[in-house]
Amino acid sequence: MAVKRRFELNHRNALRQATFGVGPQAERLIDWGSRLGLSRPGGWLFRAILRMTAPRVLPSDVAPTAILAYTPVRSFFIDDLIRDARRRHIPLLALVNNWDNLNTKSFLETPSYLGVWGEQGFLIARLMHLIPAHRIFVTGAPRFDVYRREVSSGDARARLGVPAGARVLLFCGAGVSFEETSLLDELDAAIETGRLPKDLLVLYKPHPMRFKRSAEKAFDETAYRHIRRVNLGERSLTALQFYPDLLASADALISPFSSMVIEGARFGLPALCLGYNDPGHANHDWNRAAFNLHSYVVRHGDWGVVCERREDFGRACEQLVTLIGDPRIAECAGAAAEMVWRTGRDSTASRLSQALRTVAAGGYADNSYTQAFVPSRLLDTARDTMALAKE
Repeated sequence: MAVKRRFELNHRNALRQATFGVGPQAERLIDWGSRLGLSRPGGWLFRAILRMTAPRVLPSDVAPTAILAYTPVRSFFIDDLIRDARRRHIPLLALVNNWDNLNTKSFLETPSYLGVWGEQGFLIARLMHLIPAHRIFVTGAPRFDVYRREVSSGDARARLGVPAGARVLLFCGAGVSFEETSLLDELDAAIETGRLPKDLLVLYKPHPMRFKRSAEKAFDETAYRHIRRVNLGERSLTALQFYPDLLASADALISPFSSMVIEGARFGLPALCLGYNDPGHANHDWNRAAFNLHSYVVRHGDWGVVCERREDFGRACEQLVTLIGDPRIAECAGAAAEMVWRTGRDSTASRLSQALRTVAAGGYADNSYTQAFVPSRLLDTARDTMALAKE
């Protein structure tokens, strides 16, 4: 087993400073370095130094035919693993960890082969990171294989104790700082006063790894009439087997652009995405995060409502409710989910196994590398275009 360094710049550390972009000062420094032509040679020099000093992280007494690594894209450990695998000529397939990883971070060491969730990840990897198509495997998301089993809404509600006649809004909180309690207050009051339909029930699922909030009152379930907290499992992370029931029992979803939005889309759920800055979560730029490339599949879909100002939350909830039960909205949501994470006939596990066998045998994801560029084809296309223009 490979050995990690003591400190790894990923997960919680990366979320604080890198996941949604670097700060303005770092941006200006990078911009001026680019203007002066220093960024590219600086990057080459930095990588060369790291490669020369990289530790041996793979056991010397083991000779694997291939390596599978789970990557958040920016990770010192995975970078060391890629360097060591390259040094020993062992093919490495790196599987993307989360929905936003590819378009909010950059590879310091690009893996030999990359596994992505779906077509969206393939396009970002190909066009943004310039990874050749034959080195990208569209595998699906391992943790979403739990959704392959069919779950009926009635059975799911019975297991969760949710009333059969209620329309359920699932409120999924954020890990990164986001003030949520006042929104729950407003939702409960709106249902109580009739601004929102009386048959609505809000299931509140806090993020299992919440960062400290700078200004948020404690959540008190006893203070609400229409809000229930979801308690699933006894571990620090919500047990995956509960998610199908949770989403199958819901009619719509509210969340600050978390991956739960696209998971709910798999169940045809319309979503309200929160993307605004507020004193309650002043230590994170949510407005900027709301315009990350991967989130445009929500912005451009009829199934998504985006709230960009705190004062618009109530109106956005009213708009969300109008989307509930519309089969066209459900179809649009399902199509968006399929673009982000592939489902299909085979499981993610079987696709990953096949990908590993392929790279271990020296193969590729497709045969696009065999299609050599032929200048004469470009000339033929140009002649055809000129002929059409003259007609």
